[in-house]
Amino acid sequence: GPQSQLALSSSDKSTTESLDHVSEKNSRGHSRSSCSPHDSSTLNPANTCIGINAGVIALTYTSVSLNGNAVVNGNVYLDHYSQMQLAGNSYINGIVYASRTTNLKHTKISQVNGGISYSNISLTTSLNDFSSKLSKLKPTVSLSRINKSIIIKGNGAINIIKAQEIKLSSHHSIILTGSKTDRFIFNVEDGFQLSGQASILVSGDVRAENVIFNMIGHSCKDMQISGNAVVNGTLLGVNREAHVSGNGKLRGSIIAKNKIHVSGNGFIFEEAVYCPENP
Repeated sequence: GPQSQLALSSSDKSTTESLDHVSEKNSRGHSRSSCSPHDSSTLNPANTCIGINAGVIALTYTSVSLNGNAVVNGNVYLDHYSQMQLAGNSYINGIVYASRTTNLKHTKISQVNGGISYSNISLTTSLNDFSSKLSKLKPTVSLSRINKSIIIKGNGAINIIKAQEIKLSSHHSIILTGSKTDRFIFNVEDGFQLSGQASILVSGDVRAENVIFNMIGHSCKDMQISGNAVVNGTLLGVNREAHVSGNGKLRGSIIAKNKIHVSGNGFIFEEAVYCPENP
C-alpha cells in the first residue's frame, strides 16, 4: 500500500513549509517525503512515516536531560513548553528543533553540533493520534510477557505483535528477521524494560526504521533501558516517561512524555525514526 507522512500541526504555515527542505535522508539514504500536513486517515498507519528525523522527540511539557557521556547521534525535537539540560560531557551530534516556548537556558550551544532551529511546529497531537491508530490494528501475533529470547519471523508485510510486557535481562533477546518490506509494530500494554546484555535485534533485510514499540493502555511504568542493552526500533510512549542509563545503544528514536532522562557512560543514540519503505 502507499506510504503516508505523519501530519504535523502548526500555527504558522510558513514554518511548516520551512521544514520541507530540512527533511533529510535516513541512515540508509532513503529520502523522506515532505513534512506538509495532509489527511492520511484512509491509509494503514503501519505505512506512516514519522515526519521529522530525530533520535529524541520530547512531547509537550517534557523535560529532557542528558548527563555523563551520553551522545545523541542525530537530531533532537522539543515540542512546546519542553525544556532540555545538557550536563557533563553529553553531546548532540545534530540539530535541536525547538519551539519558542522551549526552555534551553541549561543548554550550551557548544554541546549541540548542528545548532538550534526554532519553529512553531507541534508533533504531539499527531503522535497521540498515530499511537491510537496503531493500537487498534488487529494482531498477527499475540503474546503475554516477553521475558525470554524469542525469534519473530516476518510475513513479508505488516506484522502486528501484541504483548502484555517486554522485560528482558541477562543475554535474552528479541530477534526480528525478514525482508526489507517487513514492518514490525509492537503494541505493548504494560512495561518496557531492557537490562544487562539484553537486546532487540534485526536480522536479514529488516530495517530499524521499520520497527516500532507503541506503549498503549494506562500503565504508569516507564520505558527503561540500562546496562549494555541494545535496541533497534522506535519507542513510542505518548503517555510514558523514558529512563536510559548505562553503556547501551539505541538505533531508532525515543518519543516520550513528561521526562526523558539519559545518563551513563556513552549511551549512543543512532537516529533511525520509524519510516518504512514503500512496500
